[in-house]
Amino acid sequence: MCLVISISFTGVINAGAEAPLSVFVAADCHYRPLSMLDPIGEENGLPGDPLYWHTNIQGQLTYESDAIMNELLARFEASSSKIMLIPGDLSDSGKLGEHKALAAKFKQFEQKTGKCIFVINGNHDIEGVSDGNTIDLAEFKSIYADFGYKEALSCDASSASYTAELGGGYRLIAIDDCIYGDDLGKISPEIVKWIKQQAAAAKADGVKLIGMMHHSLLEHFKIQGIVGDTVKNYQKLSAQFADWGIKVVFTGHKHANDISTAVSAGSNRIYDIETSCLVSYPNTYRCVSFSDSSVKVASKYIDKINTSDLAPGYNQAQINLISTDFPAFSQGYFNAGMQRYVNEYFGTPRKVSSWLNIKQGTGTYDALELVMNVLGKALNLPIYDKAGTPAIDSVKEIAKCAGETIAPSSYTRFSELMAVFVSRMFCGDENTPYDAPEIKLFLQTFKAALVYALVNIPDAAAGELFQKLNLNSPGISTGGTAFTRVSKLVFAKSAATKVISTVIKPLVEGMTVDSFSPGDLNVTLEAYGVSAVFKAGDDPITAFQMISDFIKGVF
Repeated sequence: MCLVISISFTGVINAGAEAPLSVFVAADCHYRPLSMLDPIGEENGLPGDPLYWHTNIQGQLTYESDAIMNELLARFEASSSKIMLIPGDLSDSGKLGEHKALAAKFKQFEQKTGKCIFVINGNHDIEGVSDGNTIDLAEFKSIYADFGYKEALSCDASSASYTAELGGGYRLIAIDDCIYGDDLGKISPEIVKWIKQQAAAAKADGVKLIGMMHHSLLEHFKIQGIVGDTVKNYQKLSAQFADWGIKVVFTGHKHANDISTAVSAGSNRIYDIETSCLVSYPNTYRCVSFSDSSVKVASKYIDKINTSDLAPGYNQAQINLISTDFPAFSQGYFNAGMQRYVNEYFGTPRKVSSWLNIKQGTGTYDALELVMNVLGKALNLPIYDKAGTPAIDSVKEIAKCAGETIAPSSYTRFSELMAVFVSRMFCGDENTPYDAPEIKLFLQTFKAALVYALVNIPDAAAGELFQKLNLNSPGISTGGTAFTRVSKLVFAKSAATKVISTVIKPLVEGMTVDSFSPGDLNVTLEAYGVSAVFKAGDDPITAFQMISDFIKGVF
Protein backbone atom coordinates (compact mmCIF):
# COMPACT_ATOMS: atom_id res chain seq x y z
CA MET A 1 0.00 0.00 0.00
CA CYS A 2 2.83 2.42 0.89
CA LEU A 3 4.56 1.58 -2.39
CA VAL A 4 1.38 2.21 -4.43
CA ILE A 5 0.76 5.52 -2.65
CA SER A 6 4.36 6.67 -3.11
CA ILE A 7 4.34 5.81 -6.83
CA SER A 8 1.03 7.63 -7.30
CA PHE A 9 2.28 10.65 -5.36
CA THR A 10 5.49 10.76 -7.45
CA GLY A 11 3.38 10.74 -10.59
CA VAL A 12 1.38 13.72 -9.35
CA ILE A 13 4.57 15.67 -8.60
CA ASN A 14 6.10 14.88 -12.00
CA ALA A 15 2.89 15.76 -13.80
CA GLY A 16 2.92 19.20 -12.22
CA ALA A 17 6.61 19.94 -12.74
CA GLU A 18 7.63 22.06 -15.72
CA ALA A 19 9.97 20.62 -18.36
CA PRO A 20 13.40 22.19 -18.95
CA LEU A 21 13.27 25.40 -20.99
CA SER A 22 14.43 25.21 -24.61
CA VAL A 23 14.88 28.36 -26.72
CA PHE A 24 16.00 29.36 -30.19
CA VAL A 25 18.29 32.42 -30.44
CA ALA A 26 18.79 34.32 -33.71
CA ALA A 27 20.62 37.65 -33.73
CA ASP A 28 21.01 40.50 -36.21
CA CYS A 29 18.37 39.50 -38.76
CA HIS A 30 18.91 42.74 -40.73
CA TYR A 31 15.65 41.96 -42.46
CA ARG A 32 14.53 43.64 -45.67
CA PRO A 33 11.40 42.43 -47.46
CA LEU A 34 11.61 41.76 -51.18
CA SER A 35 9.14 44.58 -51.79
CA MET A 36 11.70 47.13 -50.53
CA LEU A 37 14.61 45.91 -52.67
CA ASP A 38 15.60 47.25 -56.08
CA PRO A 39 15.85 44.60 -58.82
CA ILE A 40 18.97 42.54 -58.16
CA GLY A 41 20.21 43.17 -61.68
CA GLU A 42 20.45 46.89 -60.92
CA GLU A 43 22.88 46.33 -58.03
CA ASN A 44 26.50 47.12 -58.79
CA GLY A 45 28.56 46.31 -55.70
CA LEU A 46 31.29 44.43 -57.57
CA PRO A 47 30.90 45.13 -61.28
CA GLY A 48 31.62 42.13 -63.46
CA ASP A 49 31.54 39.51 -60.70
CA PRO A 50 29.37 36.66 -62.08
CA LEU A 51 28.08 35.50 -58.67
CA TYR A 52 28.42 38.36 -56.22
CA TRP A 53 27.93 41.64 -58.09
CA HIS A 54 25.13 42.42 -55.62
CA THR A 55 27.34 42.17 -52.52
CA ASN A 56 27.47 44.91 -49.88
CA ILE A 57 30.35 46.02 -47.66
CA GLN A 58 29.04 44.07 -44.64
CA GLY A 59 28.78 40.78 -46.53
CA GLN A 60 25.13 40.53 -45.45
CA LEU A 61 22.84 38.49 -47.68
CA THR A 62 20.26 41.24 -48.04
CA TYR A 63 18.57 39.83 -51.14
CA GLU A 64 18.42 36.41 -49.51
CA SER A 65 17.25 37.63 -46.07
CA ASP A 66 13.58 36.80 -46.67
CA ALA A 67 14.42 33.23 -47.71
CA ILE A 68 16.78 32.83 -44.72
CA MET A 69 14.10 34.05 -42.31
CA ASN A 70 11.57 31.63 -43.81
CA GLU A 71 14.00 28.75 -43.31
CA LEU A 72 14.68 29.77 -39.69
CA LEU A 73 10.97 29.94 -38.88
CA ALA A 74 10.39 26.55 -40.52
CA ARG A 75 13.08 25.00 -38.34
CA PHE A 76 11.71 26.70 -35.22
CA GLU A 77 8.24 25.38 -36.05
CA ALA A 78 9.55 21.82 -36.48
CA SER A 79 11.47 21.93 -33.18
CA SER A 80 10.26 21.19 -29.66
CA SER A 81 11.19 24.74 -28.57
CA LYS A 82 8.32 27.10 -27.82
CA ILE A 83 10.40 30.29 -27.49
CA MET A 84 12.64 32.25 -29.85
CA LEU A 85 14.74 35.24 -28.70
CA ILE A 86 16.06 37.91 -31.08
CA PRO A 87 18.60 40.30 -29.45
CA GLY A 88 18.36 43.26 -31.78
CA ASP A 89 18.95 44.54 -35.30
CA LEU A 90 15.67 43.13 -36.48
CA SER A 91 15.68 45.47 -39.48
CA ASP A 92 18.52 46.38 -41.82
CA SER A 93 18.14 50.16 -41.77
CA GLY A 94 15.36 50.94 -39.29
CA LYS A 95 12.80 51.67 -42.02
CA LEU A 96 9.14 51.56 -41.05
CA GLY A 97 8.39 49.20 -43.94
CA GLU A 98 11.07 46.73 -42.84
CA HIS A 99 9.69 46.60 -39.30
CA LYS A 100 6.07 46.22 -40.41
CA ALA A 101 6.90 43.45 -42.86
CA LEU A 102 8.90 41.48 -40.27
CA ALA A 103 6.27 41.95 -37.55
CA ALA A 104 3.58 40.72 -39.97
CA LYS A 105 5.66 37.62 -40.76
CA PHE A 106 6.17 36.93 -37.04
CA LYS A 107 2.47 37.42 -36.25
CA GLN A 108 1.40 35.02 -38.97
CA PHE A 109 3.91 32.50 -37.62
CA GLU A 110 2.72 32.81 -34.01
CA GLN A 111 -0.95 32.47 -35.03
CA LYS A 112 -0.13 29.37 -37.06
CA THR A 113 2.09 27.61 -34.51
CA GLY A 114 1.19 28.95 -31.06
CA LYS A 115 4.89 29.55 -30.39
CA CYS A 116 6.32 32.82 -29.04
CA ILE A 117 8.92 35.22 -30.39
CA PHE A 118 10.50 37.81 -28.07
CA VAL A 119 12.49 40.74 -29.45
CA ILE A 120 14.57 43.70 -28.30
CA ASN A 121 15.92 46.56 -30.38
CA GLY A 122 19.43 46.96 -31.79
CA ASN A 123 21.30 49.98 -33.08
CA HIS A 124 19.74 49.53 -36.56
CA ASP A 125 16.15 49.57 -35.31
CA ILE A 126 15.25 52.90 -33.66
CA GLU A 127 16.47 56.21 -35.04
CA GLY A 128 14.62 58.17 -32.35
CA VAL A 129 12.44 60.06 -34.84
CA SER A 130 9.16 58.88 -36.36
CA ASP A 131 8.89 60.55 -39.75
CA GLY A 132 7.02 57.98 -41.81
CA ASN A 133 10.31 56.42 -42.85
CA THR A 134 12.17 55.75 -39.58
CA ILE A 135 10.59 54.98 -36.21
CA ASP A 136 10.83 56.12 -32.61
CA LEU A 137 10.63 54.17 -29.34
CA ALA A 138 6.84 54.33 -29.03
CA GLU A 139 6.39 53.07 -32.58
CA PHE A 140 8.83 50.21 -32.01
CA LYS A 141 6.85 49.05 -28.98
CA SER A 142 3.62 49.32 -30.95
CA ILE A 143 4.86 47.43 -34.02
CA TYR A 144 6.34 44.62 -31.91
CA ALA A 145 3.57 44.62 -29.28
CA ASP A 146 2.87 40.92 -29.90
CA PHE A 147 6.50 39.93 -29.39
CA GLY A 148 7.17 40.74 -25.76
CA TYR A 149 5.29 43.87 -24.83
CA LYS A 150 1.75 42.47 -24.52
CA GLU A 151 3.12 39.57 -22.45
CA ALA A 152 5.32 41.85 -20.35
CA LEU A 153 5.20 41.67 -16.56
CA SER A 154 6.99 45.02 -16.38
CA CYS A 155 7.98 47.61 -19.03
CA ASP A 156 10.51 50.37 -18.45
CA ALA A 157 8.87 53.64 -19.46
CA SER A 158 12.12 55.24 -20.64
CA SER A 159 13.24 52.44 -22.98
CA ALA A 160 12.20 49.30 -24.85
CA SER A 161 13.18 47.12 -21.85
CA TYR A 162 10.70 44.61 -20.42
CA THR A 163 10.36 41.31 -18.56
CA ALA A 164 8.26 38.29 -19.54
CA GLU A 165 7.76 34.74 -18.33
CA LEU A 166 9.41 32.01 -20.40
CA GLY A 167 8.25 28.97 -18.42
CA GLY A 168 10.27 26.29 -16.68
CA GLY A 169 11.00 28.66 -13.79
CA TYR A 170 12.74 31.23 -16.03
CA ARG A 171 11.95 34.86 -16.81
CA LEU A 172 13.28 36.97 -19.66
CA ILE A 173 14.70 40.42 -19.00
CA ALA A 174 15.06 42.19 -22.36
CA ILE A 175 17.32 45.24 -22.01
CA ASP A 176 17.39 48.24 -24.34
CA ASP A 177 21.06 49.28 -24.39
CA CYS A 178 20.94 51.46 -27.51
CA ILE A 179 21.68 55.14 -28.06
CA TYR A 180 19.09 55.91 -30.71
CA GLY A 181 20.69 57.07 -33.93
CA ASP A 182 24.14 55.85 -32.84
CA ASP A 183 26.05 52.56 -33.09
CA LEU A 184 27.28 52.64 -29.48
CA GLY A 185 25.73 50.87 -26.52
CA LYS A 186 24.87 52.36 -23.14
CA ILE A 187 22.52 51.43 -20.30
CA SER A 188 21.25 54.55 -18.56
CA PRO A 189 21.12 54.84 -14.75
CA GLU A 190 17.30 54.77 -14.95
CA ILE A 191 17.36 51.43 -16.80
CA VAL A 192 19.97 50.02 -14.37
CA LYS A 193 17.68 50.95 -11.48
CA TRP A 194 14.78 49.21 -13.24
CA ILE A 195 16.93 46.09 -13.86
CA LYS A 196 17.83 45.92 -10.17
CA GLN A 197 14.15 46.12 -9.25
CA GLN A 198 13.27 43.32 -11.69
CA ALA A 199 16.08 41.17 -10.32
CA ALA A 200 14.69 41.59 -6.80
CA ALA A 201 11.18 40.74 -8.05
CA ALA A 202 12.45 37.60 -9.79
CA LYS A 203 14.21 36.48 -6.61
CA ALA A 204 11.06 37.03 -4.58
CA ASP A 205 9.04 35.04 -7.14
CA GLY A 206 11.57 32.20 -7.17
CA VAL A 207 12.37 32.44 -10.89
CA LYS A 208 15.69 32.75 -12.71
CA LEU A 209 16.48 35.67 -15.02
CA ILE A 210 17.75 35.21 -18.58
CA GLY A 211 19.04 38.43 -20.13
CA MET A 212 18.83 39.63 -23.72
CA MET A 213 20.43 42.82 -25.09
CA HIS A 214 22.09 43.90 -28.32
CA HIS A 215 25.62 45.09 -27.49
CA SER A 216 28.32 43.03 -25.79
CA LEU A 217 28.11 42.90 -22.01
CA LEU A 218 31.58 41.30 -21.81
CA GLU A 219 34.61 41.53 -24.05
CA HIS A 220 34.71 38.85 -26.72
CA PHE A 221 38.23 39.65 -27.81
CA LYS A 222 41.10 41.50 -26.16
CA ILE A 223 40.81 45.33 -26.33
CA GLN A 224 37.16 45.15 -27.45
CA GLY A 225 36.29 47.46 -24.57
CA ILE A 226 39.00 49.91 -25.67
CA VAL A 227 37.75 50.21 -29.24
CA GLY A 228 34.25 50.92 -27.94
CA ASP A 229 32.27 47.88 -29.08
CA THR A 230 31.00 46.80 -25.66
CA VAL A 231 28.23 48.50 -23.75
CA LYS A 232 29.66 51.43 -21.82
CA ASN A 233 30.94 50.55 -18.31
CA TYR A 234 30.67 46.86 -19.14
CA GLN A 235 32.88 45.77 -16.21
CA LYS A 236 30.63 47.36 -13.60
CA LEU A 237 27.41 46.33 -15.30
CA SER A 238 28.40 42.70 -15.83
CA ALA A 239 29.44 42.41 -12.17
CA GLN A 240 26.13 43.91 -11.07
CA PHE A 241 24.14 41.61 -13.34
CA ALA A 242 26.02 38.58 -12.02
CA ASP A 243 25.39 39.57 -8.40
CA TRP A 244 21.70 40.21 -9.18
CA GLY A 245 21.29 36.66 -10.50
CA ILE A 246 21.40 37.23 -14.26
CA LYS A 247 23.69 34.35 -15.18
CA VAL A 248 23.15 34.17 -18.95
CA VAL A 249 22.78 37.12 -21.33
CA PHE A 250 22.20 36.70 -25.08
CA THR A 251 23.76 39.40 -27.29
CA GLY A 252 24.51 40.14 -30.95
CA HIS A 253 25.90 43.24 -32.69
CA LYS A 254 29.42 41.98 -33.47
CA HIS A 255 28.16 39.39 -35.99
CA ALA A 256 30.36 36.72 -34.40
CA ASN A 257 29.83 33.47 -32.52
CA ASP A 258 31.51 33.85 -29.17
CA ILE A 259 30.86 33.01 -25.52
CA SER A 260 32.67 34.91 -22.78
CA THR A 261 32.42 34.46 -19.04
CA ALA A 262 33.37 36.50 -15.98
CA VAL A 263 33.17 36.23 -12.21
CA SER A 264 32.20 39.13 -9.98
CA ALA A 265 33.92 40.01 -6.70
CA GLY A 266 30.93 38.31 -5.06
CA SER A 267 31.88 34.99 -6.75
CA ASN A 268 28.93 35.05 -9.12
CA ARG A 269 29.50 33.90 -12.71
CA ILE A 270 27.93 35.46 -15.79
CA TYR A 271 27.97 34.35 -19.45
CA ASP A 272 27.62 36.58 -22.51
CA ILE A 273 26.47 34.31 -25.35
CA GLU A 274 26.98 36.28 -28.56
CA THR A 275 25.42 34.92 -31.76
CA SER A 276 26.53 35.87 -35.27
CA CYS A 277 24.45 37.71 -37.85
CA LEU A 278 21.71 35.46 -39.23
CA VAL A 279 22.16 36.80 -42.77
CA SER A 280 25.97 36.71 -42.83
CA TYR A 281 28.30 33.75 -43.15
CA PRO A 282 28.19 31.31 -41.35
CA ASN A 283 24.42 32.03 -40.86
CA THR A 284 24.24 30.73 -37.29
CA TYR A 285 21.41 30.39 -34.83
CA ARG A 286 21.52 28.79 -31.37
CA CYS A 287 19.44 26.15 -29.61
CA VAL A 288 19.83 26.53 -25.85
CA SER A 289 18.29 24.38 -23.11
CA PHE A 290 18.10 25.37 -19.44
CA SER A 291 17.67 22.80 -16.68
CA ASP A 292 18.48 22.38 -13.01
CA SER A 293 21.70 20.57 -13.93
CA SER A 294 23.12 22.61 -16.83
CA VAL A 295 22.77 25.15 -19.62
CA LYS A 296 23.46 23.48 -22.97
CA VAL A 297 24.33 25.59 -26.01
CA ALA A 298 24.20 24.09 -29.51
CA SER A 299 25.06 26.08 -32.65
CA LYS A 300 23.06 25.40 -35.80
CA TYR A 301 23.36 26.81 -39.32
CA ILE A 302 21.07 27.84 -42.13
CA ASP A 303 22.67 25.54 -44.70
CA LYS A 304 19.88 25.66 -47.28
CA ILE A 305 17.14 28.01 -48.46
CA ASN A 306 14.22 27.65 -50.83
CA THR A 307 15.15 29.35 -54.10
CA SER A 308 11.45 29.97 -54.80
CA ASP A 309 11.60 32.52 -51.97
CA LEU A 310 14.16 34.60 -53.90
CA ALA A 311 13.37 37.61 -56.05
CA PRO A 312 13.69 37.23 -59.83
CA GLY A 313 16.99 38.23 -61.45
CA TYR A 314 19.44 35.56 -60.26
CA ASN A 315 21.45 33.87 -62.99
CA GLN A 316 21.59 30.09 -63.38
CA ALA A 317 25.08 29.82 -61.88
CA GLN A 318 23.85 31.51 -58.70
CA ILE A 319 20.72 29.35 -58.47
CA ASN A 320 22.81 26.20 -58.96
CA LEU A 321 25.28 27.12 -56.21
CA ILE A 322 22.55 28.25 -53.78
CA SER A 323 20.64 25.02 -54.39
CA THR A 324 23.59 22.65 -54.05
CA ASP A 325 25.87 24.38 -51.52
CA PHE A 326 24.34 27.40 -49.81
CA PRO A 327 27.21 27.68 -47.23
CA ALA A 328 29.70 28.00 -50.12
CA PHE A 329 27.54 30.69 -51.73
CA SER A 330 27.28 32.52 -48.41
CA GLN A 331 31.03 32.38 -47.77
CA GLY A 332 31.81 33.53 -51.30
CA TYR A 333 29.40 36.42 -50.90
CA PHE A 334 31.08 37.36 -47.61
CA ASN A 335 34.54 37.26 -49.19
CA ALA A 336 33.30 39.52 -51.97
CA GLY A 337 31.88 41.85 -49.32
CA MET A 338 35.30 42.14 -47.72
CA GLN A 339 36.76 43.16 -51.08
CA ARG A 340 34.14 45.86 -51.37
CA TYR A 341 34.76 46.86 -47.74
CA VAL A 342 38.45 47.45 -48.46
CA ASN A 343 37.54 49.23 -51.71
CA GLU A 344 35.11 51.69 -50.14
CA TYR A 345 35.65 51.85 -46.39
CA PHE A 346 39.29 51.24 -45.60
CA GLY A 347 40.37 54.60 -46.95
CA THR A 348 38.50 56.60 -44.28
CA PRO A 349 39.88 57.78 -40.91
CA ARG A 350 36.72 57.33 -38.82
CA LYS A 351 37.63 54.16 -36.89
CA VAL A 352 41.38 54.72 -36.69
CA SER A 353 40.93 58.28 -35.41
CA SER A 354 38.87 57.01 -32.48
CA TRP A 355 41.50 54.35 -31.64
CA LEU A 356 44.30 56.96 -31.72
CA ASN A 357 42.17 59.60 -29.95
CA ILE A 358 42.39 62.05 -32.86
CA LYS A 359 39.51 64.51 -32.95
CA GLN A 360 37.68 65.45 -36.14
CA GLY A 361 38.24 69.04 -37.21
CA THR A 362 41.89 69.10 -36.14
CA GLY A 363 44.95 69.31 -38.38
CA THR A 364 45.96 65.85 -37.21
CA TYR A 365 42.62 64.43 -38.35
CA ASP A 366 43.07 66.07 -41.77
CA ALA A 367 46.55 64.55 -41.99
CA LEU A 368 45.18 61.14 -41.03
CA GLU A 369 42.51 61.48 -43.71
CA LEU A 370 45.23 62.03 -46.31
CA VAL A 371 47.10 58.95 -45.07
CA MET A 372 44.00 56.73 -45.06
CA ASN A 373 43.10 57.82 -48.58
CA VAL A 374 46.50 56.73 -49.93
CA LEU A 375 46.46 53.64 -47.70
CA GLY A 376 43.08 52.55 -49.02
CA LYS A 377 44.21 52.88 -52.63
CA ALA A 378 47.42 51.00 -51.93
CA LEU A 379 45.64 48.09 -50.22
CA ASN A 380 43.28 47.76 -53.18
CA LEU A 381 46.17 46.89 -55.47
CA PRO A 382 47.08 43.25 -56.17
CA ILE A 383 49.62 41.96 -53.64
CA TYR A 384 52.01 40.66 -56.30
CA ASP A 385 53.20 42.21 -59.55
CA LYS A 386 52.49 40.92 -63.03
CA ALA A 387 55.15 41.16 -65.73
CA GLY A 388 54.75 43.96 -68.24
CA THR A 389 52.61 46.20 -66.03
CA PRO A 390 53.36 49.79 -64.85
CA ALA A 391 56.05 50.39 -62.24
CA ILE A 392 53.87 50.83 -59.15
CA ASP A 393 50.73 48.70 -59.46
CA SER A 394 51.15 46.12 -56.70
CA VAL A 395 51.71 46.08 -52.95
CA LYS A 396 54.99 44.21 -53.47
CA GLU A 397 56.34 47.12 -55.55
CA ILE A 398 55.09 49.59 -52.97
CA ALA A 399 56.86 47.54 -50.30
CA LYS A 400 60.10 47.75 -52.26
CA CYS A 401 59.80 51.56 -52.42
CA ALA A 402 59.14 51.59 -48.67
CA GLY A 403 62.06 49.32 -47.85
CA GLU A 404 59.74 46.47 -46.78
CA THR A 405 59.37 42.87 -48.00
CA ILE A 406 56.35 40.76 -48.91
CA ALA A 407 56.53 36.98 -48.48
CA PRO A 408 55.34 34.72 -51.33
CA SER A 409 51.87 33.16 -50.98
CA SER A 410 48.80 32.03 -52.90
CA TYR A 411 46.79 35.08 -51.80
CA THR A 412 46.23 37.74 -54.43
CA ARG A 413 44.58 40.61 -52.53
CA PHE A 414 44.62 42.15 -49.06
CA SER A 415 40.83 41.75 -48.89
CA GLU A 416 41.27 37.95 -49.06
CA LEU A 417 43.37 38.09 -45.89
CA MET A 418 40.72 40.27 -44.23
CA ALA A 419 38.04 37.77 -45.20
CA VAL A 420 40.03 34.87 -43.71
CA PHE A 421 40.45 36.51 -40.30
CA VAL A 422 36.99 38.04 -40.01
CA SER A 423 35.16 34.91 -41.18
CA ARG A 424 37.11 32.76 -38.68
CA MET A 425 36.11 35.13 -35.89
CA PHE A 426 32.49 35.10 -37.06
CA CYS A 427 32.50 31.29 -37.10
CA GLY A 428 33.81 31.04 -33.52
CA ASP A 429 36.41 28.82 -31.84
CA GLU A 430 39.01 30.72 -33.84
CA ASN A 431 42.63 29.67 -33.40
CA THR A 432 45.08 31.22 -35.87
CA PRO A 433 48.44 31.80 -34.10
CA TYR A 434 49.95 35.26 -34.42
CA ASP A 435 52.99 33.82 -36.21
CA ALA A 436 50.85 32.05 -38.85
CA PRO A 437 51.96 32.77 -42.45
CA GLU A 438 48.69 34.54 -43.34
CA ILE A 439 49.00 36.90 -40.38
CA LYS A 440 52.63 37.68 -41.23
CA LEU A 441 51.56 38.45 -44.80
CA PHE A 442 48.67 40.59 -43.54
CA LEU A 443 51.01 42.67 -41.37
CA GLN A 444 53.69 42.94 -44.06
CA THR A 445 51.13 44.12 -46.60
CA PHE A 446 49.52 46.59 -44.22
CA LYS A 447 52.85 48.00 -43.01
CA ALA A 448 54.21 48.45 -46.53
CA ALA A 449 51.06 50.31 -47.59
CA LEU A 450 51.08 52.45 -44.43
CA VAL A 451 54.76 53.44 -44.82
CA TYR A 452 54.12 54.27 -48.47
CA ALA A 453 51.12 56.40 -47.50
CA LEU A 454 53.05 58.31 -44.82
CA VAL A 455 55.94 59.01 -47.20
CA ASN A 456 53.63 60.24 -49.95
CA ILE A 457 51.63 62.88 -48.07
CA PRO A 458 52.78 66.50 -47.67
CA ASP A 459 55.58 67.08 -45.15
CA ALA A 460 53.41 69.30 -42.95
CA ALA A 461 50.75 66.61 -42.68
CA ALA A 462 53.37 63.94 -41.96
CA GLY A 463 54.92 66.12 -39.27
CA GLU A 464 51.50 66.62 -37.66
CA LEU A 465 50.99 62.86 -37.41
CA PHE A 466 54.54 62.16 -36.24
CA GLN A 467 54.08 64.67 -33.43
CA LYS A 468 50.78 63.03 -32.40
CA LEU A 469 52.52 59.66 -32.31
CA ASN A 470 55.45 61.13 -30.32
CA LEU A 471 57.93 60.45 -33.11
CA ASN A 472 59.29 63.96 -33.69
CA SER A 473 62.95 64.74 -33.16
CA PRO A 474 64.47 68.15 -32.26
CA GLY A 475 65.44 68.62 -35.91
CA ILE A 476 61.92 68.22 -37.26
CA SER A 477 58.98 70.37 -36.24
CA THR A 478 55.34 70.12 -37.18
CA GLY A 479 54.12 71.99 -40.21
CA GLY A 480 56.97 74.14 -41.47
CA THR A 481 60.18 72.12 -41.76
CA ALA A 482 60.66 69.88 -44.77
CA PHE A 483 61.92 66.32 -44.42
CA THR A 484 64.65 64.76 -46.45
CA ARG A 485 63.43 61.64 -48.24
CA VAL A 486 65.56 59.44 -45.99
CA SER A 487 64.45 61.04 -42.71
CA LYS A 488 60.81 60.93 -43.76
CA LEU A 489 61.12 57.23 -44.58
CA VAL A 490 62.74 56.55 -41.18
CA PHE A 491 59.95 58.37 -39.39
CA ALA A 492 57.29 56.69 -41.54
CA LYS A 493 58.65 53.26 -40.60
CA SER A 494 58.67 54.23 -36.91
CA ALA A 495 55.10 55.52 -37.14
CA ALA A 496 53.90 52.38 -38.93
CA THR A 497 55.59 50.15 -36.36
CA LYS A 498 53.93 52.05 -33.52
CA VAL A 499 50.47 51.91 -35.11
CA ILE A 500 50.83 48.18 -35.73
CA SER A 501 52.11 47.41 -32.22
CA THR A 502 49.55 49.56 -30.37
CA VAL A 503 46.45 49.11 -32.54
CA ILE A 504 46.71 46.52 -35.29
CA LYS A 505 48.52 43.74 -33.41
CA PRO A 506 46.13 43.63 -30.40
CA LEU A 507 43.17 43.81 -32.77
CA VAL A 508 44.45 41.00 -35.00
CA GLU A 509 45.40 38.84 -32.01
CA GLY A 510 41.97 39.38 -30.51
CA MET A 511 40.22 38.47 -33.76
CA THR A 512 42.28 35.41 -34.70
CA VAL A 513 42.51 33.58 -31.35
CA ASP A 514 39.61 32.89 -29.00
CA SER A 515 40.46 35.27 -26.17
CA PHE A 516 38.19 33.97 -23.43
CA SER A 517 36.70 30.70 -22.24
CA PRO A 518 34.55 28.70 -22.67
CA GLY A 519 34.24 27.46 -26.26
CA ASP A 520 32.06 29.43 -28.66
CA LEU A 521 29.85 26.89 -30.39
CA ASN A 522 28.69 23.75 -28.58
CA VAL A 523 29.21 23.88 -24.82
CA THR A 524 27.63 22.73 -21.59
CA LEU A 525 27.64 25.36 -18.86
CA GLU A 526 26.84 24.91 -15.19
CA ALA A 527 23.31 25.59 -14.01
CA TYR A 528 22.09 28.69 -12.22
CA GLY A 529 22.92 29.03 -8.54
CA VAL A 530 26.48 27.68 -8.68
CA SER A 531 29.11 29.98 -7.18
CA ALA A 532 32.49 30.30 -8.89
CA VAL A 533 36.05 31.59 -8.62
CA PHE A 534 38.00 33.51 -11.26
CA LYS A 535 40.20 31.29 -13.42
CA ALA A 536 42.41 31.52 -16.50
CA GLY A 537 40.38 32.26 -19.61
CA ASP A 538 37.73 34.31 -17.78
CA ASP A 539 37.07 37.87 -18.87
CA PRO A 540 38.57 40.09 -16.11
CA ILE A 541 36.02 42.59 -14.82
CA THR A 542 37.14 43.43 -11.27
CA ALA A 543 40.01 45.88 -10.71
CA PHE A 544 42.26 43.16 -9.30
CA GLN A 545 41.54 40.79 -12.19
CA MET A 546 42.21 43.50 -14.77
CA ILE A 547 45.54 44.53 -13.19
CA SER A 548 46.60 40.89 -12.99
CA ASP A 549 45.63 40.34 -16.63
CA PHE A 550 47.56 43.44 -17.69
CA ILE A 551 50.72 42.34 -15.87
CA LYS A 552 50.43 38.87 -17.39
CA GLY A 553 50.08 40.44 -20.85
CA VAL A 554 53.16 42.63 -20.37
CA PHE A 555 55.37 39.71 -19.41
